[in-house]
Amino acid sequence: MQKRRSFIFSFFSIVVLFVIQQSCVSHDFPSYTCPDEALSYAADIAPIVSTKCAIKDCHNGDNGAERNWTDFSLFQGKSEKVRSYVIHRVMPLSISAAGPLSQEEINKIACWVDQGAQNN
Repeated sequence: MQKRRSFIFSFFSIVVLFVIQQSCVSHDFPSYTCPDEALSYAADIAPIVSTKCAIKDCHNGDNGAERNWTDFSLFQGKSEKVRSYVIHRVMPLSISAAGPLSQEEINKIACWVDQGAQNN
């Protein structure tokens, strides 16, 4: 009788663990696609930074000079981190007055960083 209880308990434990593992929510974020042509900082990225990032109380220098993304060299130095934050939708914050980035904006930033984050 004890062996049977032990077997039943083990069986149900395995079933429960399997169900829990299968029910976990996926936190995969959409991948991004890059265009064939090179992206330009001036034409493609700067407009996004100025309207979504370098806004009041964010990355315009209000919260310290190191967060002033109107300075290209500071922004470029953080470009890998920015890429990670935007593709994982950490930034901009959901409460940002500028709203979230569109998938197209995320694509542009991520691809520009992948292309070397040039000041072009």
